[in-house]
Amino acid sequence: AALDLSQQLGVPALLSANSGMDLSVATRCLGRLVPGQAAITCATGPLTELIKQAVGGAVPVEHVPPGVHVGEPIGRVDDETPCIVVSGDGGADEHVDALLQGAQKVVAVNPAVQFFFDGQREDPRRLWRAIRRHDLAANATLLPRRLGHREVLLRAGALLHPQPQGRARSLTLRAMAHAVPIIACVDPLLDYLQDGVTARVLDDPSPEAWAKSISGFANKPAPWRRLGLSAQQWVGEHRLASDQLAALLRVYRELIGEPLAFAASPPAATR
Repeated sequence: AALDLSQQLGVPALLSANSGMDLSVATRCLGRLVPGQAAITCATGPLTELIKQAVGGAVPVEHVPPGVHVGEPIGRVDDETPCIVVSGDGGADEHVDALLQGAQKVVAVNPAVQFFFDGQREDPRRLWRAIRRHDLAANATLLPRRLGHREVLLRAGALLHPQPQGRARSLTLRAMAHAVPIIACVDPLLDYLQDGVTARVLDDPSPEAWAKSISGFANKPAPWRRLGLSAQQWVGEHRLASDQLAALLRVYRELIGEPLAFAASPPAATR
């Protein structure tokens, strides 16, 4: 649709790629990508390399990481109830099942732990059945996707990503910017998930690995707070919104071959 509109208006098109699914889209659009009339920006380094291979130099492909604003860490005390957000696609696949098995082990020892599931599908019944099957109904809450629900998620003690979705998400970066510790399964397309620096990355996301990490967060929160602060510092150095804007302006200028009108200095006032 963006290519159709750009051709109708006679202006270049700037396309963005944020997920592995965009790789097939770029391949399908290859015959319509006109040199000098289109460019592609990619959210992560690995995705940039894949898109470059897919388009074969037909149009420029630039790595423009999404940026966020760094916020203040939320003050917490060690004896508060551990509240953990689980964010995925809202389904109940084998990755989520491994997490639920691990959570069941944790709750058996620490029944105060609470899990909040950030659902992204309209029908949550399959996920809720899986939660009940693992005897977690008393420790789980499904969060509807409503206006402002992201701000609620950012107040969690930790954020879990149980599925390798291959999709850059602003929620993850915003959590890092607020020093919320993250536990995620390994995802080759996401270069901002760096074990020990921005997150705890599970190469083998087994039920035992999930149980060990969640128990560690629930029982000894201090190291996890340090991990959150490390992620916040990394975001401040590598993923600021101002840096994203500067990179986009550079790509725009290179694509149209002239300065953008709104980015130029305002004309001098005349009498």
